[in-house]
Amino acid sequence: MEKNNFTEIFFDDHLYDILKQIYIINNASIIFTEMGTAFCNVNFMKPNTEFITTNYHELPCLEEVANNICDYNNVNFHIYNDIENDIKNEYYSLAKECVICPNLPIKIININNFNSWFDNLINKLENKFQ
Repeated sequence: MEKNNFTEIFFDDHLYDILKQIYIINNASIIFTEMGTAFCNVNFMKPNTEFITTNYHELPCLEEVANNICDYNNVNFHIYNDIENDIKNEYYSLAKECVICPNLPIKIININNFNSWFDNLINKLENKFQ
């Protein structure tokens, strides 16, 4: 992420942070985020924004939903699917009881494959923004 000059931003649940998040999302060219709350963010993205995310492997319908939302908002959607449940994560036992997303947390199966996929995607997108 650093070599591509990405900035990592986290928001608290305060109104100021929500407005700041909308401002940033609306002015970004590329958004890389987890699947989930990003669906709401797509509504604030400008047309032709590049939206990059990972999928919950046991909920393939989310990819279809994200595709539809992105199509409707004219946002370019890129998804990485080579993931699995992170059963060693300390929050796994809590998450598997969740009705909404019982398959969290997730992890990337092969980080080298992901890095290669991500680098290739960013290289393609760099040409678009030059």
